[in-house]
Amino acid sequence: MALNFSDFVLVFYPDKSVPWDDSPLLSDNEQLDRVLEPVHYTENLVRKFNIINSILGFLVNVLHFAVLTRKELRSSAIYILLIGICVFDIIRITASLSLDIKFVLGYGRTEYCHHFDTYQNVLFNIIASLFYSTTNRISSWLIIWMALFRTLSIIFPMSSLTQKLSEPAPALKTLVVTVAATVYYSILNTSFMIIPRNPAQYCLLNANSTWHADEQYRQAEMEPTKSARAWEMILTVSKPITHILLTSFLINAVIEAAKLRKNVRKTEADKSDTTTKLIALMAVLYDFAEITSTLVDFLVDFSRDDDRYMFVLAALKIPIVTLFTINSSSHFFVCFFMSSQYRDTVKNLMGSGKSGTTVWSAEEQTGTLKNSLTG
Repeated sequence: MALNFSDFVLVFYPDKSVPWDDSPLLSDNEQLDRVLEPVHYTENLVRKFNIINSILGFLVNVLHFAVLTRKELRSSAIYILLIGICVFDIIRITASLSLDIKFVLGYGRTEYCHHFDTYQNVLFNIIASLFYSTTNRISSWLIIWMALFRTLSIIFPMSSLTQKLSEPAPALKTLVVTVAATVYYSILNTSFMIIPRNPAQYCLLNANSTWHADEQYRQAEMEPTKSARAWEMILTVSKPITHILLTSFLINAVIEAAKLRKNVRKTEADKSDTTTKLIALMAVLYDFAEITSTLVDFLVDFSRDDDRYMFVLAALKIPIVTLFTINSSSHFFVCFFMSSQYRDTVKNLMGSGKSGTTVWSAEEQTGTLKNSLTG
């Protein structure tokens, strides 16, 4: 069936891990409508807040990017990874902002219908959502690599591998490989079908009911991709677990270093402790959003048999977008208050700093904690 851009259609992401069935339309549409009406109203308010939050987050991250790309910072492996995180945070915020604006402008119109939209808007949703999910994954894994590099520098401070990882080239290679692998994974695991809206059917359809539309998926067509969801679940679980383990280690290292240096005169090597604190704090802030997002994903997964819970839980993902945006916006302030070199760079950028640039000590350059745990 040929579709025009003015046709109202449904974009549907079939779950390829479960058998196809021919479920009927819901018999309690009125009850579902009563449940979803306040949910959509609340979602509209949250998205309006997200618009303001995203605009502020975009501006802060642009400033953060301008600072990170200065010559005095981009020679550090940690800051190269921070540049990557900042770039993809900006893209993610832009995608989120466009989706929120589109929702707010369309909400409440007479032809508004949950999940249905014009064909061109559906295509826009698919592209923006793909950009959002992909860049979010990239930022998540870059924070993991940054925390891992720091953890290795603490465990093996004198290792040649640790010294090598502190150089810009390995960080740049890590960035490129992470981006390429994540983009490939996202494209490979993105599937959707566009279904013309039948005016005779109720607007709020049972998710399974759309599977008996004109274009049906046969079980044989789903078989080869059953493993896709399994891999997605493994990656979804592995990210927060890895974040928590690395963050816990970094926090413990900071605490131990503070105890051992309590009565010792502050030295240049203490800058290395500050870098560890900076990365640990960024990881903690990200953990909160990542764990919350993972929990909601699991709850949505377990509520597939009851659309009322599934739609409500799916709407909870919108406030989580706020958490991710606030987290990415905090990176500028975390770096500013915890890194003297970053502060000096900001002052130089604003034209109010010293003419010279403070050079990091060897310990801070290499990312090691030499003597920080031994006094």
